[in-house]
Amino acid sequence: MVDAILTELSKSSFDFRKFANPSDPLSELFDEWVSYYRLKFCVAKILQPKSILEVGVRYGYSARTFLEASPSARFVGVDLDCDSFGGQSGALGWARQITAAYDAEFVTADSQQMKRLPGSIYDLIHVDGQQDGDGSWHDLELAVNQSRYVLADGYFWTQQNLFFKPFDILCQLRQLKEHTTETTSVVLHAEGLIHFLRFG
Repeated sequence: MVDAILTELSKSSFDFRKFANPSDPLSELFDEWVSYYRLKFCVAKILQPKSILEVGVRYGYSARTFLEASPSARFVGVDLDCDSFGGQSGALGWARQITAAYDAEFVTADSQQMKRLPGSIYDLIHVDGQQDGDGSWHDLELAVNQSRYVLADGYFWTQQNLFFKPFDILCQLRQLKEHTTETTSVVLHAEGLIHFLRFG
């Protein structure tokens, strides 16, 4: 699957800036983020998920990216809509605006307080919320039990998360899934790199 994603990436001209919010406080980074969102687009283009849940929505750039790649998908976004952990208070309003043409809904809530994510089983869950070690692990733990594919984004961007190596994550996630028959694939995405972990 990684080869298929990279082949798609080599052909793609996807550019998230066409729907980015010009008032985003991080707008000076938009040019640097083009390849970052292009890779997300290609992941969804290859997977073609029919149902997507995202933890950590912010302005909805990933949401719109996934939906452009798989337009018939149903999307659910979970975000606290606050200024902590890279979020931006009020950003969900923009997310709703740029996904209005798609089957998308947004839940304002703290995933850290959840014992289960909204809904049932998804084809793809994107984890990009509280990246502080324990918070990341909590969201991943919920995601692997409710999704066929998990895209763990920005997982290596914080010092706390750097203590987890891909192999360590795989071993711990295996323990979570050891009593189930479902197969889950976890894709760890950071700085243009993909780590693909599959188990079941």
